[in-house]
Amino acid sequence: MTTYLTDDWAAAAEAAFADLPSVPGATARLVHLIGGGPAKETRYHQVLTDGQVTELAMGDDPAADLSVAVAYKDVAAAADGFDVPVGFMQGRAKVVGSTGLLMQLLPVLESPEYRAALATLAAQTDY
Repeated sequence: MTTYLTDDWAAAAEAAFADLPSVPGATARLVHLIGGGPAKETRYHQVLTDGQVTELAMGDDPAADLSVAVAYKDVAAAADGFDVPVGFMQGRAKVVGSTGLLMQLLPVLESPEYRAALATLAAQTDY
């Protein structure tokens, strides 16, 4: 098990997403803000390049295209990993930036491969 929102967790997340298929045009830099947890607010960033996660690390990314804010309790309660598009539609995730860009990422974020990687990561994570 790896502790959520640590450098070890970020490395496990990057490994879990390593084999995503290419999706041309699904490219963005995202910052995830997780609020209400042990550290009150923690950030990590994720870079998607043509549908593949090319970077995932703790900390901010000043060049981010999108920021996604989610409550720690919502992430911890998601047994198969927190689904950003579903959370956005339910009002449990706030997106700052182009929602059009978020829609361009849907083929990745809703793919069976991405969902399987989320579930694998969630099973390895201690919240």
